Amino acid sequence: MKFFLFNISEVTLGSERASDSGIGISAFTVPANKLCNITSSKGFINMTFDNAGIYEESFMNEGEAREKVNVSIASKDGQELDLITEILNFITSTTGNPVLKFDAISKTSSVRSSNINSSSDILAKISTIPIDMGTGRIAIGNKEQQYQNTIAGINFKGNLPSLDFNHEGLAGFADGAEITSWKNAGTLGSTHSIVANVSSPSCETDAATSGINQKSALLSTGEHFLIPNSFTVTEDYTLYCVLGVSVRPMILYGDSAGETAGFGGGQVSGAITSSNLGSVKPHSFTVRHSGMTGAAATVQTNNTDNGTSNYRWPDYYESESDVSEMDVDVFIIRRDKENNMYLHNRDGSIIGFIPEKSLKTDYTLLTTSTGRTDGDLLIQELGTSGGVDLASNLYFRGYISRFGVIPHDIGASKSSTLAQDLFEFYNP
Repeated sequence: MKFFLFNISEVTLGSERASDSGIGISAFTVPANKLCNITSSKGFINMTFDNAGIYEESFMNEGEAREKVNVSIASKDGQELDLITEILNFITSTTGNPVLKFDAISKTSSVRSSNINSSSDILAKISTIPIDMGTGRIAIGNKEQQYQNTIAGINFKGNLPSLDFNHEGLAGFADGAEITSWKNAGTLGSTHSIVANVSSPSCETDAATSGINQKSALLSTGEHFLIPNSFTVTEDYTLYCVLGVSVRPMILYGDSAGETAGFGGGQVSGAITSSNLGSVKPHSFTVRHSGMTGAAATVQTNNTDNGTSNYRWPDYYESESDVSEMDVDVFIIRRDKENNMYLHNRDGSIIGFIPEKSLKTDYTLLTTSTGRTDGDLLIQELGTSGGVDLASNLYFRGYISRFGVIPHDIGASKSSTLAQDLFEFYNP
């Protein structure tokens, strides 16, 4: 028997068995006799396989189907047909190595016409969610299901957020007006609706200014929102945000004690105060949770460590402050049940991974220990942490159109889809 072997990225704790977007699949092998067709597109060939997924039966709405397993492989320019021919020769040959390997880690393959230089050159989709056969996109269900799962233009597909501040909650504010309240559209409702701010955050309606095609909140120097009743998630979670032009997208959320902090910027130690300033640190993923005062867990995103995608942000630094080159950004922060931390960008790619460091595996850790990933996600402030605003490099400055938390980890595949849905909806 012959096999295809696709080595896409380093195997990590975040590696998935299945993925509708392809994000999270590290390695995949399948018998060659499962191949049912090969198509080509510019720079890629697309292989589709029968009966190669993890489910055998499913019950779907009319017009929906589960997509077959498919793998896209980069080819050398103009050699798409040559690559298909080489694959067919492998299948029909009676001699030679019975395994045809495409390896993005070693940047090699068993055939000459492929062009494997990075993980982005191989994409394996092993679907778990039905697609709409009319649109080719992930199915959003019947009318009742759409109604139940949709908040402000985004279908959460059964993973409704507890906290969700979105553009619809800004409908009553004119351009430039102070935002004095912001409705929580999540499942916890008005219990956590914003009814107070610090200084005077304002409403922005012009996409040319904010980089977002919906209303957004502008947080300038000295401004942030207060979230009442101490929104808390104890274990795994999925946090998402839609940001426009941001000149300091560092600490976006936190608690009044200055312990919870996320998700970029300096690696602070101790409770965040106006005298305990961190440095502005671009291309970073930095998080800490309630009860922790040791240096925050942090990792750089401008590399491919742990199988992540290289991503440089924010736009403010990449464009050298040229506002015309900035646009909407989407980020998703996840903590899984093992306390590993992940950061996804607007493409859905995982751009940052912080391995677990918690009492689950090390009972000697103290609240002052560096890099802990456990503790409650306690959110009381949006735009800063510890009330720090003035004379600090830590707080957020820029436009926010959406911020929310799903009280469990929805996984790499669903997070990737959510990130892409948010970007498509808010991108001008």
